[in-house]
Amino acid sequence: MHDRHDTPIDNRGVEATRPRVTLRTHRAGDIGWIIQRHGELYFAEYDWNSEFEALVAEIGAAFLRAFESTRERCWTAEVNGARAGSVMCVRVDDQTAKLQAIRLMPEGARVITLTGMPCTEYWPLLRNAHLGAMVIVRRDGFSNDQWLLEGVNLLDLKYRAAGYFAADPSQLVRPNHCHDRLHRMIDQSLTALPRNDFDYAWLIDVPPYDPSLLEGTQLIWRGPHSVLYRLH
Repeated sequence: MHDRHDTPIDNRGVEATRPRVTLRTHRAGDIGWIIQRHGELYFAEYDWNSEFEALVAEIGAAFLRAFESTRERCWTAEVNGARAGSVMCVRVDDQTAKLQAIRLMPEGARVITLTGMPCTEYWPLLRNAHLGAMVIVRRDGFSNDQWLLEGVNLLDLKYRAAGYFAADPSQLVRPNHCHDRLHRMIDQSLTALPRNDFDYAWLIDVPPYDPSLLEGTQLIWRGPHSVLYRLH
């Protein structure tokens, strides 16, 4: 009788049973599979409807039509010859990348956009300060970054529930150590979010904040220095 430490180990067949994992660039059928799996998984896990699948199809079609092999890639992982996962890297500028968040917003979405600004300048001309306005253009929704000056523009505020977040400069937030009579600090704005009166909070280039202030919300998208939360 052998002691268990002396029992011979038979390694025959180990290589045959080990999964064979490969990673390759995309080929015919891969993008279609990505669209299908996104539609299936996001319906099963989040109950998202076919609008999301249509969005993924648009992204996939755009990738194939304008594919630039020197700057873009799509890799597919296979296990024993069957597709198991994928990752895509595409060329895009900073603003275009951030604007992908709007694709996940429905028509008429009520969106609070918070854009970070530094402490060093009183009113810096931030390139992304009014990115939230694209919610109005692309989704016919409400954005809190518009100027409301009587007699200066033709904009009329109809959504009174917005309160402080009705107009510029409510979209601009300072770091938490930076006190300013005109602008709120990031945690102040997150604390005061009127969740029942808005659908989404879109954070763009914001300074560090207390994540507990977003408890009860749902993170639905993350991009370069940009995140989108569903408020309810």
